[in-house]
Amino acid sequence: MVRAALLSCAPAVPIAFITATNTLGSALLLNAALQPALSSGDGSGVGGLAGAPLHPLALGNVRALRALCDGEAALEAIRIIGIGGVSDGAGFARMRAVGASAVGVGTALGRRGVRVFEEILKDVAGELKGKL
Repeated sequence: MVRAALLSCAPAVPIAFITATNTLGSALLLNAALQPALSSGDGSGVGGLAGAPLHPLALGNVRALRALCDGEAALEAIRIIGIGGVSDGAGFARMRAVGASAVGVGTALGRRGVRVFEEILKDVAGELKGKL
């Protein structure tokens, strides 16, 4: 009862959305000779982990954030933007299934250009057609 009274007196939450996950920093991939397998600006090979390898982590973060926000009435209106490893309709559908209100595409956009959005929409339309 006290908690409910405190929450009703609290100011409105000034956060409209949270973006999760995008790139995870300080990733390093070594080759068989134990040398950096990828180049980076400073030559160390250390850079951001993105694309398909990041997708499971991004899904977990979106789901966890959605659950945390849904656990507090004052936070339920916060939207989650799911980013990380989405490159097709299935990745888009997974993000939405774990609670993303919007889905971002980064690595696939850089690799395939703006046509990736048309391809994702085509995938999603095909999946929806099969379920109707």
